[in-house]
Parts: sequence; C-alpha cells; structure tokens
Amino acid sequence: MIGDYNGLFLARATESALTGRGGGGVVTSTLLHLLREGAIDKALVTTASRKEPWAEPALVDTEEEVRKAAGSKYTRVDYRGQLGGLTWRSAAVGLPCQLRARFCSKIRIGLFCGLNLSPVGYDHLFHKLGFGREEIEFLEYRAPQQDYLDIRLKDGRRITYPRYYWLAYFYPYKRCIYCQDFTNRASDLSVGDFQPGWSCVITRTETGRQTLIAAERKGLVTLEELPLARFVEVKAASLFHKEVMGGYWRTRFVRPRGKLFRMVPLRILRWKGIRYGRQLAERSRRYFEREVAGEPPAPPPVA
Repeated sequence: MIGDYNGLFLARATESALTGRGGGGVVTSTLLHLLREGAIDKALVTTASRKEPWAEPALVDTEEEVRKAAGSKYTRVDYRGQLGGLTWRSAAVGLPCQLRARFCSKIRIGLFCGLNLSPVGYDHLFHKLGFGREEIEFLEYRAPQQDYLDIRLKDGRRITYPRYYWLAYFYPYKRCIYCQDFTNRASDLSVGDFQPGWSCVITRTETGRQTLIAAERKGLVTLEELPLARFVEVKAASLFHKEVMGGYWRTRFVRPRGKLFRMVPLRILRWKGIRYGRQLAERSRRYFEREVAGEPPAPPPVA
C-alpha cells in the first residue's frame, strides 16, 4: 500500500519555530541541512504568494527563502515553468502528481496527498463567509500554531475558519478522485502529518535514508522508529480509499459537483462533510481489522 521503502519514522524538527506551523517541520529542516552541507544548489518548493491561488512555485537557494516557504499550501500549482532551472544538484518538493514527471533532481521530497479542494470549493466557502476572491489581500492555508484558514481582506478585516478540509468531499479536483498514490511513491523521502507537531517519514531510497539520518546527526531533526501497524492505524482512511479502493471515485458521495451545493447553508454542509468523513474512517478501520485478523479479503465495495 505504501510502495517500496527502507525506513518508516516518526520525525520532527528540533527548531520550535518550524514545528509551530502545524506539521513536524521535517521538509524545511531537511532542505536546510542539504543547503548547509552543499549537497544541493537549489530547491523547487511551493511558497506563499499575494496572488491567486496565494501560492506559487519557486526555486530557492538560501536558508531565508527556504524558511519563508515553510508551511502547508492546500492548493495545486504548476511546476512546469520552473523545471528548466533544476539540475542534478537540486532538490524538489511536491505532490505525487508533480513528482511523477521526469526532470533533473538529486533528491525528491514527496508530500502525502489525499483530496485537494478545487477553486470552486474555495469560492463556495468565500461566498458563504461573505466576501469574494477579489477582496482578499493575503491568505494562509494553514495558520501557524493552529489548523485553520487565515484570510486577511483588503478592508483590514481578518477572517479565520477552522478545519475546512471536509469541503473537498463536495468540491475535489476531478483528477484527484482518480489518484491512487497517497504516500508519494515517486520520491526519495515521503513526508506527511501524523500527529500534532510530528510528521511521518517514509525513506524509499538509500539517498533519502542517508539524508534523513544525516539531518538527525546534525541535530536538525528527531527520529523514532514507527511500526507499520501504527502508521496504518492512523492513516487508514486515506490508505483505504486511495490504495485499496483505487481512488475516491468509487465512493458515491465524492464527486465534482460545481454549484450544486451553492444554496446549502455552510453549517449543514460542514455537518454533512464531517459526518461523512467519520463514516469513511469507520469503513476503512473495519477493513484493516479484518485484514489483520486474517479473514479472506473481500472485493472492495462501493462506499
């Protein structure tokens, strides 16, 4: 389910400023280590922007630029314009669909990816909160210290909205519902959230493993061995729907629907989305419990 790998770790950055951005800060710490050691000359990352979609690809070659790019951006950006600047001494950080492309790089750091919320979904949320895209001055997809959307408007107002990821069930990218790669198998290192302040890291190649261990020796990250059973327990829902069922397209509820839900009150849509997410989690938990018990695997049903 998670592809070829030679190590599975629970990890976090030793620098508190990096773990304060919601995740474990492992990607940023790894890039800082590679730059300091001269192992790479630049890195392709997604950094915050004041233009829609408030994120953009960038080639960074200084520690300051790497730190500015820290934090999650829950949107898709097009890397194609930056690939020509990469060399065999560069690093690339991206989603499964981005790292699957062929391009020069010394090391690929992949991010876990479930469902990505489409621009139509963000427009729906903005509409229900009482403003439009043209009124936004700046947006953070994952505010530091908290797990919420932080929006600053041009008129000076600041609006926050917590835990909005359930909206992706109603407004996913069409391509995302067919994706079968949750843990980013095309990378040297795969990184994803695991618990507050900690990341899960899957090392897939010797380059990835040695890079992570070297960062630990330099005191940049803390590592603990992570049992596979524990990883599956925490990430069961995404593993089940992307790796076992072959994508979210087999769940009846997850479909791009455009403006179908435009008139539904946000609180009702939120309740439906959270409830549906719990149902998916329970279904996946039961599946893995049967598998551990040794029961004959049944064909995955349509959810």
